[in-house]
Amino acid sequence: EFPITIKPTLTENPAFWVVAGLITFGLIILVVIVIRTQKMKRIEVDNQLIVMEQKALQSMMNPHFIFNSLGSIQNYLLKNRGSEAVIYLSQFARLIRQNLNAINTPMIILEEEIDRLRNYIDLEKKRLDNKFDYTIEIDPKFEEEGVYIPGMIIQPIAENAIWHGIATLEKQGDIRISFRTYKPKSLIVLIEDNGIGMKRTSEYVEKGSHHQHLGMQIIEKRLALLKKKYFTETGIKYSDCNADSVTPGTRVELILPFIYSLDEV
Repeated sequence: EFPITIKPTLTENPAFWVVAGLITFGLIILVVIVIRTQKMKRIEVDNQLIVMEQKALQSMMNPHFIFNSLGSIQNYLLKNRGSEAVIYLSQFARLIRQNLNAINTPMIILEEEIDRLRNYIDLEKKRLDNKFDYTIEIDPKFEEEGVYIPGMIIQPIAENAIWHGIATLEKQGDIRISFRTYKPKSLIVLIEDNGIGMKRTSEYVEKGSHHQHLGMQIIEKRLALLKKKYFTETGIKYSDCNADSVTPGTRVELILPFIYSLDEV
């Protein structure tokens, strides 16, 4: 007689199934925790973006702009230029409506954002008695395909170019805004002017333009949040257009995310 012992295979050992069950259960819990954490982070980013968008709207609807616009309308009426007052009032009311509608969606179609931007610049141009001209160029790719971009980011930069760049110029001012392709999920917006330049502009901001400084801070915070939300490059960079000139002008390079459908939000 020879004693024969047959050992069970790994899968026949009850301890194997106990350990495998514990590992599987642990992995499921880990996956659930990771998914829940990512979801909470997305919700937190979305909530922070909503707060930043509300602050951006408040910055764009600042009392100085509203009072100055109403003052311009009053000035037209006092000078018996009623038709111009009506046109200005119509544009002003339309801009207010556009700004309020923009808060309802995190992304706005590019054509609508450009239309709002034109409306704002036209109002400021009238307030400054046509002291400057402007052009807006769009990459044909965006016109053909149609894209959505974050709203209420470009207007504060245009405001800065107008009031801190060219408002004090003795010569005719010029603002050039262009939308160009950059990366698969990002586009670049160039805002250039022939104004007094970054150094003198920063002096104006430091002297008391709290509104403008706050507006730039909001833009930078929104860009950081948009980078997290859409997993793409964002950013803002300032430079002089012509550093050796008496009026060097300012160039702002703004990198924004874009999408092709609101379903991607």
